[in-house]
Amino acid sequence: MLKIFLISFLFISTVCAGGWTQKAGGGYAKTWVRWQAADGFLNGHHNSLSDIRNIDDYNEIFLNAYGEYGLTDRLTLLAHWPLITGFLMSGINRYSYIGTGDITLGLKYGLVRQQWVLALQLATTAPLAESTVRRPFKDADTGETIGALRVGAGVWDVEPRLQTGIAFNNGHLGAEVGYRLRSNGFHPVLSWMVEAGQRFSETLYGTLRMVDVRPVGTTTAPLDNSTSGIGNGTSYTGFSMELDWKQNRSFSVGFVLEGAVRYSRQAGGPVFNVYSAWQW
Repeated sequence: MLKIFLISFLFISTVCAGGWTQKAGGGYAKTWVRWQAADGFLNGHHNSLSDIRNIDDYNEIFLNAYGEYGLTDRLTLLAHWPLITGFLMSGINRYSYIGTGDITLGLKYGLVRQQWVLALQLATTAPLAESTVRRPFKDADTGETIGALRVGAGVWDVEPRLQTGIAFNNGHLGAEVGYRLRSNGFHPVLSWMVEAGQRFSETLYGTLRMVDVRPVGTTTAPLDNSTSGIGNGTSYTGFSMELDWKQNRSFSVGFVLEGAVRYSRQAGGPVFNVYSAWQW
C-alpha cells in the first residue's frame, strides 16, 4: 500500500508562479500562516516510509511574507521572509523556540513575455535565523537520540532558477528548475517544479504542483538530521494543492495543502497554509 505523508516544502511551493514578471510599478504581496503537525521522523539512514521513527508531537507555526515589485516590465524585485518561526516539541522531546527565519532577496528577468513566458531568476538567502540551536531529540519508543532540531542553517545561499509558463483562457501551465549553491561546505541543491492551474469560476482558481528537492555533488559539512528539514542533506519529492478565492480585483485569500511521497532528514505530518494576497 502506498503511504503518502505531508511535509513542509520550505520556500518553493508556496510562492512559485512560473515565469511571469510584474509590469513596471506593479506588484504582488502575500502573507500566510503555515502550520505543520508531525509525529514521525525519517533520518538519513532510513529512507523508507516503513522506517519512520516516533518523536511524539512536533509542531511548526510560521508567519511568512513574500513580495514582488516591477522595476521595469521585464525586471522584477522579489523578497521572502519568514517573519516569525515557532517550533514546539512535546512528550519525551519537550522543547519550544520562537524566532525569525532567513531572508531571501532576488531579481527575476523576463526573457520572453508573450502568451508563453520564460524568465531567469537569481536569489540570495541571508542567514538571519539562529544557527546555534541544535536541540537533540529522541525516538519516543526506544529513547535513542536520533537527531537534533535546527531552526537556522547558518549559511548563505545563491540560487539561479529558469522559469517558464503558458497562460490559457481558463488556466495555466508552469515549470522551473533551480540550482542552489550553499556556503560552509553544504551540499548544492537541485530542484524542479511543475504546476497546472484551472479556473473553476470568476472567483475560484485551483493549482496543483509537483516538486523535487535533493542534494547533489559533494559536501565537507556534517549532514543534519533535523525535524525542521533545515540544514544539510534534506531531500524530498512532493506535491501541493492550492485554492485561491478572489475577493475583488486586487485581493484574494487562499488555502494550500502540502504533501510528499518521499522525504529524508525531516519530520512528516500534515502542513496547512492560509494566505492573503494583494495585486496592484
